[in-house]
Amino acid sequence: MLVKQNRSVSLNLLFMLTLCLSNLLAKNGIIPPSEFIGTWEGKGKIIVSWCQQDTLLFSLRIHSDGLVDGKVGDAQLINGFLRKNNWLIRKLGNPEYLIGGNLQGSLVAAEEINRKSLHYLMVDFDDGKLVGGCHTSGNWGHPFRNSEKLKKSMVMTCVDVVLRKN
Repeated sequence: MLVKQNRSVSLNLLFMLTLCLSNLLAKNGIIPPSEFIGTWEGKGKIIVSWCQQDTLLFSLRIHSDGLVDGKVGDAQLINGFLRKNNWLIRKLGNPEYLIGGNLQGSLVAAEEINRKSLHYLMVDFDDGKLVGGCHTSGNWGHPFRNSEKLKKSMVMTCVDVVLRKN
């Protein structure tokens, strides 16, 4: 019985170590495929109830070294990067690539919605387009909080993001 428990603990530790290691390796930027390099523009559908605006515009430039800059909503993307998503997360059906970075300025200026970072714009390359969804920094929070507090703190989420290369 003790041997089975030790084996189970060892397998769990090995799994956790592998997951952590793959996540660390995935955090390094990549040299993007040549078709990614350039300026991409498009929009995504905002799906949070506390934002009156229904779309978020994107204008991103992916450089040959994997750095990314541009605009997310009304904010500037600073220290942006492109990387491959964690292999296990991809195996579970999630997009292959992640774009992230810091945000400077208001995400939605008209509603004074500010976030520190684009946690991830998760995309796949599909028929010449980048398609996916995104999350910003913020709290997942409780849905019954005051809507003004939600605007100041919660994660902004977009779906149906489609970016086309210019």
